[in-house]
Amino acid sequence: MSINHNKNIVKLAGWGISFIALIYTIVGYIDIASDASTRAFAPLVLIEGIFFISIGLVVVWIGKRKSQ
Repeated sequence: MSINHNKNIVKLAGWGISFIALIYTIVGYIDIASDASTRAFAPLVLIEGIFFISIGLVVVWIGKRKSQ
């Protein structure tokens, strides 16, 4: 397998991680914000989601880096 092909796989994995984290964050936020007893924890769900989305974007960035 070529290095370019491996980089494409890494980028695709990063986008997949980010997309799945985005979906989970949106659904989790809507679910937790709809209940009055747990509404105070909704910002924590957003912070966690942003953390996992950023991990996926770091993986995309690693896949886009030029090989040495």
